[in-house]
Amino acid sequence: MNNSKKTILTVALLLSSSLALQAKWYDYTPLVWLVGKSKQKLGLELLEEIRNQEYEEEIFELLEKNPDVNVQDERGATSLMLAIYHNNIELAQKLIEKGADTNIQETLSGLTALMITTETNSLAMTKLLLKNGAEINQQMILGFTALTYAVIQNRPKLVAFLLEEGADPNVQGWAVGLTPLILAASEGYTKITNLLLEYGANPNIPDFSGKTAIDYAKEKENPEIMKMLTNQRSCSTEDYPEENIEITNTETTCGCEITE
Repeated sequence: MNNSKKTILTVALLLSSSLALQAKWYDYTPLVWLVGKSKQKLGLELLEEIRNQEYEEEIFELLEKNPDVNVQDERGATSLMLAIYHNNIELAQKLIEKGADTNIQETLSGLTALMITTETNSLAMTKLLLKNGAEINQQMILGFTALTYAVIQNRPKLVAFLLEEGADPNVQGWAVGLTPLILAASEGYTKITNLLLEYGANPNIPDFSGKTAIDYAKEKENPEIMKMLTNQRSCSTEDYPEENIEITNTETTCGCEITE
């Protein structure tokens, strides 16, 4: 007898016994426990299908069976995370509709779905997650946030969007105290440094070794970033014609075009 037939037989026996239905084990009746196990099994099947990305039709058929969409694999990844890795926004939307938690963290790294969008560089996916409850300043095991990762990945458009949505520009990592501004300055990311300063990043915050973003810019001998940081501003009307000072989806307030 296969597992499916065994489950059906067990459920039938439970339904025929009022005593069995009323019995509880750790606050769960046997029927509720069985249904939960079935949803969990379907959730694991869903994870495997999404990971392989071979038959998208089967993935959507599985979703119609109402699996547990928040089941995690051995490293803590969820179906939503895998959909984001594959940059499949249609599937991500469907998973959210089925109850996918946008704030679950990977077991070992503490990465969230929102942080993963910085790897795939999908602004549309980032918007989808924030619209559906993703915590913008949630930190992973090293204390990094989605903004930190967007800086590390050198994603100016994502950095601009996250800052506009309320990302903390002064968040520090728990390992060595790195801030998004320190990371941007140390890597020579001029446009991102500019954006962070515009949204209130403090150039005087030191990491745990006592070095500030200015110190890192000096080490890299980057005069443009050093000037930004020492003046505690990104750019001004003195540097740019007044007609260029505007805010758009792809420009800074000084009219500096953002390109990936």
